[in-house]
Amino acid sequence: MKEVGRIFNALLSLESLRSQVKLDTRVPGYLTLVLAMAVEYTLSSNDPGNSLRKIVSEEDQVKLLEVVMEILKKAGLEEFYKQLKEISQG
Repeated sequence: MKEVGRIFNALLSLESLRSQVKLDTRVPGYLTLVLAMAVEYTLSSNDPGNSLRKIVSEEDQVKLLEVVMEILKKAGLEEFYKQLKEISQG
C-alpha cells in the first residue's frame, strides 16, 4: 500500500492534476446519493485497511467531503441526504 501512496503523491505533484477542473455530467439522483454515502463512509471509517484515508491527506479529505456536499446541493439532494443519514444512524 505504501507503493500506491507514493505513486499517488507523485501524480499529485503534477501541475495539471492540481489545477481546477469543471465537470458537467448527468447522473441519476440515486447514484449521486450513493456516491456521497460511499465517500463519506470511506473517509469516516477507522478500518486500518482503508486505502483512501492512507493516500489522501486530511486536508484533501475535507475538500473531498466539501465537493460531495456541493454536488448534493447542486442536485437539490442536500436535505434529503441529511435526512437519510439521520435515519440510517438510527
